[in-house]
Amino acid sequence: MLDTTTFIGLDVHARSIKAVSLDVMTGEVRCATFGYDAGAVAEWVRSVDPKARCVYESGVTGFDLQKRLSGLGVDCVVGAVSKMIKPSADRRRKNDRNDAEFLARMLSVGNVVEVWVPDDECEAARDLMLALI
Repeated sequence: MLDTTTFIGLDVHARSIKAVSLDVMTGEVRCATFGYDAGAVAEWVRSVDPKARCVYESGVTGFDLQKRLSGLGVDCVVGAVSKMIKPSADRRRKNDRNDAEFLARMLSVGNVVEVWVPDDECEAARDLMLALI
């Protein structure tokens, strides 16, 4: 059982991060926007709830943010976007805040399939193999 009631969804882009926190006990929702700065995100997460759990969708930004946040003591996972089922109404009102809130809600109810995050050595081996192809 998790020892937190606060879940944070991160909508991550190359230059910006939209964060939405959800406290499932109070229903309180908080939002914040950052540049691509793991330190600023970690500081905000700790100010919301030091035990909060974060998630962002797997994608082109890779695992850099997860590794940085974990290194700063933030519990962060990468969710498999292919396993997340969004209602069709969400596709019509797509924006960063809604996407981040959706992720926070999915994490709060345990509907996030976590992606394995390779360590630096595995990523280096992968990069080498791709360079040789």
